[in-house]
Amino acid sequence: MSEMFDKLQTDIKKAMLSKDDVARDCLRFVVSEVKNATVNAGKEITDDACLKALQKSVKMHEDSVVQFEAAGRQELAAKEKSELEILKKYMPKMLSEEETRDIIN
Repeated sequence: MSEMFDKLQTDIKKAMLSKDDVARDCLRFVVSEVKNATVNAGKEITDDACLKALQKSVKMHEDSVVQFEAAGRQELAAKEKSELEILKKYMPKMLSEEETRDIIN
């Protein structure tokens, strides 16, 4: 079993105990996506599968924010932004431009 998948499930339980419905629902969606991509396809759950599901969900939320703001639906855009912040906690840290240049050199 994937370490990242275990963390997602543990954090769902924490969100349930703290009655954080936004985090609970957001993480449940990601877990569902991971299961659809792996278990239902007869594959093993890996950190890579979790990361792909997270990236897909982040992209979907970013697109939704843009669309909701363009339509003047600020309350829905705010909800998407809060879910996006939750998801970004699980994404790997991106290197800065300077760090990337140092690695290349």
